[in-house]
Amino acid sequence: MKRKIIFIIILSSIYLSTKAQEFNMFYTGGYTCGEINQIDTLDGLFVRNGTYELQPVIISWETGYDSLLEYQYKAYHFDKEEEPIIYFKNHDFLKKNITGIEPNKTILPIDSTLTFNIDGKDFEIKASGVVVKATKPGYCDLINNYHLLIKYSDNGIEYYYSTLNIENFQVSDNWFSAPKIIWIGDIDGDKLVDLIIDESDTYLCNVIALYLSSNVENNICPSVMKIKGCCDF
Repeated sequence: MKRKIIFIIILSSIYLSTKAQEFNMFYTGGYTCGEINQIDTLDGLFVRNGTYELQPVIISWETGYDSLLEYQYKAYHFDKEEEPIIYFKNHDFLKKNITGIEPNKTILPIDSTLTFNIDGKDFEIKASGVVVKATKPGYCDLINNYHLLIKYSDNGIEYYYSTLNIENFQVSDNWFSAPKIIWIGDIDGDKLVDLIIDESDTYLCNVIALYLSSNVENNICPSVMKIKGCCDF
């Protein structure tokens, strides 16, 4: 069985809303919040036959020493041939037959839409914001007040909720600073859209956020958890 080593760089703090479940999230790049112990069993989100499943993955830790840089590091390994989208610990999510799609870290430009279906219900995600053109050569345009609006219909009635509000980010050729959708689906079992979004604003620092539809209030869906990890060169 293949063994994969991942190095832990910097661990972040947890951001939880008042309605959030008591759980932890662990990103495959080695970024986590909360505490991960050697005896922990995490559930990894894997694609299986067109749907998704949360399957247990046993993680153990190793401590090593880099003689060149003279520091100790921690790393974990797991006996899985494939890497899950993300890990969860102490959750009450669905285990099997999770409807979802992976849009390959799609960046939605302003006024563009992404459509998909969850359990026979059609959804649309539309991006909006304000473009501020650069005033000097060599400077990047800015996008202000960027957010996503999720719309769907139920029994002929249209519903919506807003999510992912980002005050501003730069538009550049590599789009490092733009939010990217990692996964769309229904992980909490309420037949509505949940999102995992990469909100990183530089390639040196990962910010991964989880948005659950079960946390919507007043047509707004805030992130229930964010994890952040940065390379320190």
